[in-house]
Amino acid sequence: MVKKVLIILSICFFIFSCTVNDNTGLIVFTNRSQSNLSFKFNSTDIGKLENGKTLDYWYFNNMSGNLNVSSSYLIYTFVADYYDESNETIHYSKNNYCIFKTGYKYNVDIENITVTDPDYGITEDFTIIVIKPGYKVGVDGNDPDSIHYPGDR
Repeated sequence: MVKKVLIILSICFFIFSCTVNDNTGLIVFTNRSQSNLSFKFNSTDIGKLENGKTLDYWYFNNMSGNLNVSSSYLIYTFVADYYDESNETIHYSKNNYCIFKTGYKYNVDIENITVTDPDYGITEDFTIIVIKPGYKVGVDGNDPDSIHYPGDR
């Protein structure tokens, strides 16, 4: 009897657990900076994230707009635009406008960078936000639809 209950619970867990599919999408924020941050997408509060932590944000419709982050440092946001086949690199533009589609998992990495100019003795701290390409879960990586670049308009 106990085995049957455990099997039923396991099956229910796999069926009803959170997974990325055609009707959902996931953005994983990773805060490697030294400060606590707050995120907004257009006017929607996504949440607060302490330094050294991650935040999963699930969405159920395609979203387009500006990703805004509050930080005590100067912020630069870079979003993946396209894959440059001639250089075999992903092109990023300095922009906070992005498009997130359902069916994809995106990663947003946040880090602090300190730049020092020894000639002038100036030190500047920056927060760098990198919005990476989204990957479709469960699709062959050779399929052209398997990757979405959120900065591609």
